[in-house]
Formats: sequence, structure tokens, C-alpha cells
Amino acid sequence: MLKKTTFKLSLSILGSFVVGFILSFFIIISLAPLGATPSSKSSSAPTSSSSNSVSYFENEATEGGLVATTGGRIFLAAIAMLITEGAIYSSAWREGNRDPNRVKYGHMKKFMAKGFVAGLLSIIPNVILTILVLATADLNNIFSNVVNVIYHIVNIQFIILGDGYMKIPIACFAVLLIIPLFSGLGYISGWYHFAILPKLIYKKNKPAPKSQSKKNM
Repeated sequence: MLKKTTFKLSLSILGSFVVGFILSFFIIISLAPLGATPSSKSSSAPTSSSSNSVSYFENEATEGGLVATTGGRIFLAAIAMLITEGAIYSSAWREGNRDPNRVKYGHMKKFMAKGFVAGLLSIIPNVILTILVLATADLNNIFSNVVNVIYHIVNIQFIILGDGYMKIPIACFAVLLIIPLFSGLGYISGWYHFAILPKLIYKKNKPAPKSQSKKNM
């Protein structure tokens, strides 16, 4: 049962990642132009650079905006990561919250690295996409451009900070490890029934001591 549930968790994490980057993409393209001013330059289609990277957030018809400043890019990246990694963390947390009962009744063995393993399995499609991007980096054809566009959209939470890291192949794979990191932490937190939001709500709405309530009466 452990293998089966680990595989199902990896699919759940992958689904959360897909939902996360889609929401992040639309939010970022909506917020990116904020503060931009009209440019005197005529608009033209973006061209591929030597690294086959295209900027999808800067329009030549405008100048400025959130993407024009480091602080703006960090803000947009933080939103994207909060959405994407938050969804991944939640999926793993729910699985971790269920597993103690499965272990207790002998349905599976305890495996605290389940979230990390499932997270690693979930990034396999992204690893393949990254390999394709790196392999076609020096090409300038329809296939390489399509792959490059897909990569930029899927990994928008990293790309918004700048695609300079793509010049270092190992860095392209290293950034993907943030996904198994959050899924692993989410699973462990769920196992120990540690939930941040309920704790904050409980502290905020914590009832007054009985002695104090009697005095008020």
C-alpha cells in the first residue's frame, strides 16, 4: 500500500503544481504592467536571444511596471511561490494527516520520507521539459521556441526573477528541488497534525479565563 499511496500522492502534488503555475501565470501577467508608462518605442514581436530565452513579461509598448524593478519581481515571485508551494504543501499535509491511522491498523509501514519521494516523482515531467529546453537551447526553430515558451510558463515562479540561471544546467534542475522540499515538509507536518492556520485562529479567538468572565458579570 505504501508504493500505491506514494504514487497517488505524487500525482496529487503534480496536480497541485499545475493548478499553482496556471493561477500564478494569470496573476503575474495581470499585475506585471502595474505602474508602467507608455513607451515611444514601437511594439514588435519578441525575439529569441542566444540562450533561446524570451521575456514574456516586458512589452516594448510600455516602460516600467513591476517587472522593471528587483523589488517588483521579488513580489511577483513571492506570490507565485505562495500559491504553488502552498498548494503542494497542503496536498502532502493531508496525506501525512491520514497515514498515522494506516500505520496504526497495519495497512502500511511508517515512512517519513514519503512526501520527499512523492515530490521527486512529481517533478519528472518538469525534469524532462528542462532537458528538452537545454538540448534545444542553440536551435531557433518552431519546436525549440514552443518548448521554451512552455518552460517559461510552467516555471514562472523562478523565471520572473530572471532566467540567467538557465545558463548553468545544474541550476535548472536544482531549482526544481523546492517542490519535494515543500511536499516533504508538508507530509511531516501532517503526520504530527501540525497546522499553522488553525493555531493562529485558535490564539486569536481564545476564550477569556473563567475567573475573568465571572468578574465581568
